[in-house]
Amino acid sequence: MNIEFKNDIFIGETTEINLPIMVNGNQIICIVTFEALEDINLDTQEDEPMQQYQVNEAKIKSIAERKIKSGHIVSNKMVIYSADVL
Repeated sequence: MNIEFKNDIFIGETTEINLPIMVNGNQIICIVTFEALEDINLDTQEDEPMQQYQVNEAKIKSIAERKIKSGHIVSNKMVIYSADVL
């Protein structure tokens, strides 16, 4: 399975960060909830969402890769919830 993380992350319309990922040549969107960002690292809990993402990028990408390999893509989207980071 070929997984390539893109650098053009953006804040979604609600309370999430969207991370484009290419999986076997097809783009999916990994949605990381703000709650997951707050829970992944208590030291960054008070930071802005983009700062939280940047500090915890390696952990988030690891979780995303695990979920992709486990088949959690639905309609070209995959969500990282708080429960995924605890």
